[in-house]
Amino acid sequence: MSFTASELLKMALHDEKIIYPNPELSISMFCHKFPLPVISLVNMTVPLDNFFAESEPRSFDFLVLAKFAVPSKSVIKKLILDAPHQWEAGKHSISYAHLPSSGLQRLHFGVLGYWKKVVELREIRLKWLQAEQWICDT
Repeated sequence: MSFTASELLKMALHDEKIIYPNPELSISMFCHKFPLPVISLVNMTVPLDNFFAESEPRSFDFLVLAKFAVPSKSVIKKLILDAPHQWEAGKHSISYAHLPSSGLQRLHFGVLGYWKKVVELREIRLKWLQAEQWICDT
């Protein structure tokens, strides 16, 4: 069975309401209290193929992922573009290859969508924090 990148990103995100901010959360709470993983700024020397594995994904708690850095935006973009090809090649799980000591392996492809969303939320948060700083400085 083949999937599009969009379909793969939506897989296994049934915990979405838990791991993403509630739309009714105040801007202040989102900016200062809502936990988001950091984005790894380390120059990636890990081959993209190392993120994909033939093992079937295991169940895991998405809340655990909030404690670990996500890859950079450019790496995530490449992984998402490559995901359908990897799936068709028999690779059905993702690992945190950028953090080998994390032990996070055999995760569902939906983690790619999670990583993408974390980067988007961090970018939104930065804009709000910049606006807050501008207001405080004037």
